[in-house]
Amino acid sequence: MAIATVEIQVDVPAGVTVDEYERIDEGHAFHVSWDLPDVCRCETCLREAPLHLIEKAKFLVIRDLDVWGQPSFFVYQDVQQRCPCGHRQSLLPPFKRKDVKYTFRFEEFVLASLIGSTAAELEQRLGIAAETVERIVRNQIADAKGKHIDPRRSMERVGMDEISLREGHKGDGTMLANLTDP
Repeated sequence: MAIATVEIQVDVPAGVTVDEYERIDEGHAFHVSWDLPDVCRCETCLREAPLHLIEKAKFLVIRDLDVWGQPSFFVYQDVQQRCPCGHRQSLLPPFKRKDVKYTFRFEEFVLASLIGSTAAELEQRLGIAAETVERIVRNQIADAKGKHIDPRRSMERVGMDEISLREGHKGDGTMLANLTDP
């Protein structure tokens, strides 16, 4: 019996390395690592101190973009910093925000998929809760507040979605622009 090999090219954020791949049922797991900072700012005392690393025996799994129409996940080891004040905090990887179980690019994908769909439809299609879709929209809006948008940029897509059509949001819409490429 011959063994077939398949090559998967994955675009990962800068500084992130794919260390291992594992096929799990109908999904894909990419074990990743990233460049750790030399210093870390404590959430409690706000001091910057050299990195005092604590590697936990725990691995975290977060959702990333689909591969071949199947969900894929980044799997990484929980890494914590111990501050001289005694506080321990997890170091966030560069591809996710605090207290979520998905990557930034998955957030962007969900937002783009929301055009012409409802949160309930995305729940069925992507296998995520409608509340997660709404949390992603809230996080993206909070990130955009206070940012200057160059008036020369052009809109790529304009659409109405379930969140915009709720009572109290009459006349509101969702506009997505590519803010990464001037």
